[in-house]
Amino acid sequence: MQGSFPISQIPPSIQDLDLSNNLLTGFEDSQDVLPWPNLQRLDLENNRLQGSLPISQIPPSIQDLDLSNNLLTGFEDSRDVLPWPNLQVLDLQNNRLQGSLPISQIPPSIQDLDLSNNLLTGFEDSRDVLPWPNLR
Repeated sequence: MQGSFPISQIPPSIQDLDLSNNLLTGFEDSQDVLPWPNLQRLDLENNRLQGSLPISQIPPSIQDLDLSNNLLTGFEDSRDVLPWPNLQVLDLQNNRLQGSLPISQIPPSIQDLDLSNNLLTGFEDSRDVLPWPNLR
């Protein structure tokens, strides 16, 4: 697949969506949250997504989010915690993330966090102990 993905073709009851290894650049008509309220796993690795991490478009039910090997450069302008209270896996490796990682945005439920091979320079709001008790 190439270009924008037609979200209307996916049933709203979907829980696991793997769109990896395509040439996707985004989603058609996706200015609001993606219409999949039960989505738990979203794999978009190895595509051509670019710009900011689409925080506001990913449903709060997400637990496993793989956006590795894309062209993402940062996080949407938000100072709140990512709106994914059950997020356990976040893979952002091999993107173009720049600057400081906003620690306060990553939910404490995170278990696996991969930020390797980016252009990050450190942590925002860094304390002696990272606030992720379940991180492996």
